[in-house]
Amino acid sequence: LRITYNSDEGESSYFFGSFASREEAYQLSTRLTAVATALVEMGEGDEKTKTASSAPDIPPDTVIKTKMETILSKRIKNCSIQQFYEIVWSEGNRTNQKPFYGPWLEEQGSMNVAVGEWEFSEEGASSFENEWCGEKFHQKRTVDFEFERTTHLYIGPPIAGVHQTQYCRVEGNDKCVLAISVAMSGIPYADTFAVECRWVARRVGSNDIAVDVGVYVNFKKSNMFAAKIRSGTTTETKPVHLKLFESARKACAAAGGEEGAIEEESEEEVEEEEIPEKKPHEIIIDFFTQQIKDVIQNPQENTEKLTFVAVVLLSLVFRYLFGYGRQSGVAQQEPIPRSLDTETLEQKVEDLTAEVQKIRLALEQMLVVMKENSNAGSISSSCDAS
Repeated sequence: LRITYNSDEGESSYFFGSFASREEAYQLSTRLTAVATALVEMGEGDEKTKTASSAPDIPPDTVIKTKMETILSKRIKNCSIQQFYEIVWSEGNRTNQKPFYGPWLEEQGSMNVAVGEWEFSEEGASSFENEWCGEKFHQKRTVDFEFERTTHLYIGPPIAGVHQTQYCRVEGNDKCVLAISVAMSGIPYADTFAVECRWVARRVGSNDIAVDVGVYVNFKKSNMFAAKIRSGTTTETKPVHLKLFESARKACAAAGGEEGAIEEESEEEVEEEEIPEKKPHEIIIDFFTQQIKDVIQNPQENTEKLTFVAVVLLSLVFRYLFGYGRQSGVAQQEPIPRSLDTETLEQKVEDLTAEVQKIRLALEQMLVVMKENSNAGSISSSCDAS
């Protein structure tokens, strides 16, 4: 090791010493430099991993929390937002994935399924607006199919038609929103309401997603069956979305390998309450009870409803006494069992008499209230005229 420098006397130098083996010293210094560089790079990598894993989770969707009824909230592990979109919603449009939604509808027994191609807005633009939520989306498509009804007031044809308008927006690797506006046909009062569904997949942790699903019944016209339509829609919709999620989870697992996309219950898991399904006659009784309450509270604004309730109640009493209705022109009266003794018959007659008496009292009360309101209105008109 020699140090050379300039001085007033000219160039001078100091000799400190030399390596016994110059080549071995060079190789050692080269290896030490490579190790130092690798340690620095490893440190930088750990910082990046730490930053990614410590990134805050994407919060729950505001629209679902504030405007809709949450019917599903679950988690899928080892799945990214982009993977979820491509596997579940892309239907192979601009991706290499095979169709998923259309085949799934057919597996569930839906008929005449037609899944349209995605329409894409211009790059960087969100030109498709969902009228109900007011949000804009990057993609839009329509889906049509028919299905066999299970409830929904037990009125109308057994087959219903569905027209879905779907809007989709992928927000990087943070969030994927699918908004579905559903219009139905073939069911009573189908023109008075639409159903809004919303699937939101959001990033939690570094490589997991949480999937939240909300439903809202949007009434466009006044409907006296609103409460039953809302509850019936929720009853029919929830198991459908649960099945769709389970199929989506399995599809993501298959794409990610045997260890991928294993479902884990979310902290926000919605508790599934077992609500016993009411029988048709129980639904009818609840409905007419509510109608009678409405008439009693405000008889002047519910005169048409009063007439409707009275006629239907009398019809039900008549049919109860003389047998049930007809189907395809053939009487369907239930035969009285031979084992039915006199005491049982007497009890049934007494029960029926009590029910008729209650109906009569309710109708008389409604008529009295209406008469009083009518007289009050006549007196007021006379005073105004004088």
